Formats: sequence, C-alpha cells, structure tokens
Amino acid sequence: MHSIPSWILLGSTGYGFLATRCTADYDPADRLPAACGVYELGISLGALSKTHGLAGLRIGWIATRDDEVIECMSVFKDYLSISNSAPSEYLATIACATAMR
Repeated sequence: MHSIPSWILLGSTGYGFLATRCTADYDPADRLPAACGVYELGISLGALSKTHGLAGLRIGWIATRDDEVIECMSVFKDYLSISNSAPSEYLATIACATAMR
C-alpha cells in the first residue's frame, strides 16, 4: 500500500495542514519537505528549542502562503504579547548565524 501525503488528502477539503519543523535539523538526509512549500494551505512551525537546545528563549516562527492565516496569527500574537524579549532575540540571532556557518 502506498502512502499518500497528507497535503494531497487535504487539498480537496480546503483545510490547512500544520507541520512542526522543530526536529528538522537532526538529520538532513531524513528531512521531509516543509508543509508550506508543498501545500498551498500548509503551515510550517519552527523553533530554536530542540534543534539548538535553546528552549528558554521561546523563539520560533511560522511559515505559510496563506495571508489570512498570517493575519490571524499576527493579531493573536499581538493580543498575547507585543514583542519578544530583546535578550532572547539577540541570543537567537547569534544561534542562527552560528548554525548557518
């Protein structure tokens, strides 16, 4: 039996698909494509917690091609907190720059 990717199954329903990318950097050979890259309603979630061992920073990101989802998440994030802490953003920038080398 062949496995059918979930974004193909969801395509006819109009529902989005959320896929975490929090462990995506463990083994690049086993990496699946990002949901937002293969499905127009896909939503990919990434964070520094597991891949960089920086759970205390609480820094992450969302990627999607759906403008309505971005707008809704932006409003909700502003409702919860206006911004991240400056030290967390600074340390996250250092971690990402180091990882890209």
